[in-house]
Amino acid sequence: MSSQATIVAGLIPAVRYIPGDPFKFHVLVRDIRLLMDTLIQPIITQHIQELDGGSNPPDDFITAYLRRVRQDEADQKVSYITEKSLPMVIFHLFAGGSQTIAPTLRWAVVYFLHHPDVQEKCHQEITEIVGADRRPTMQDKPKMTYLEATEKEILRMANFLSLNVPHGTACDVSFAGYTIPKGATVIPNLDSVLHDPEVWEDPDTFRPERFIGPDGKLIRTCRFFATGRRAAAIFEGTTGLTPSPLPFTFRAVPRQ
Repeated sequence: MSSQATIVAGLIPAVRYIPGDPFKFHVLVRDIRLLMDTLIQPIITQHIQELDGGSNPPDDFITAYLRRVRQDEADQKVSYITEKSLPMVIFHLFAGGSQTIAPTLRWAVVYFLHHPDVQEKCHQEITEIVGADRRPTMQDKPKMTYLEATEKEILRMANFLSLNVPHGTACDVSFAGYTIPKGATVIPNLDSVLHDPEVWEDPDTFRPERFIGPDGKLIRTCRFFATGRRAAAIFEGTTGLTPSPLPFTFRAVPRQ
């Protein structure tokens, strides 16, 4: 799926009607339908058959969702949680996760290649806190300050989503000598925030330590989510850098 198509079509809906599909919007729609038909819907159908057949389906999100749908139907409750909407709910979970975690991990590899000292510090911290005999838990997260600081620095430097989602002004606003009328669409530029020298001092330098305070604790910042109230469920997990703390080392080796 094309991130470019998603961003452009979301910001300027009219581009989807331009002949020739220059932003690959229709390719994106085709890929989404293919994903829904070949991956998501068959899994949902299998869960429904197992649930209605009296067998034990996997104890996962789809099963919990379907049970809630059945319960609402039994209670004759009007609800937005319907079986019809389940495929799109799964798609958003899938797309939202893969289009953020995957590029973050790719950029992590790039920065580890260029900064092996940072890679070694992260590995050492994981080894000291988690070890090699068990999986990490959420209880380990507050103890791995340097790893989380590194993740934040990767997100800041890579900035693979340079534009935030569109917002709208609720009233007339005056800002920096400009008047922004009520109802105007405002597109926050994350790149200007994450690479502002007045905020970060040396924005072009990869330095995880910037997120660690003098007391050794992680510095919390709201700048990653740009503008507007963040209404998503509060659940922060440490991405795939941690769940497999094996002694891998990334090296850039010239080809023969």
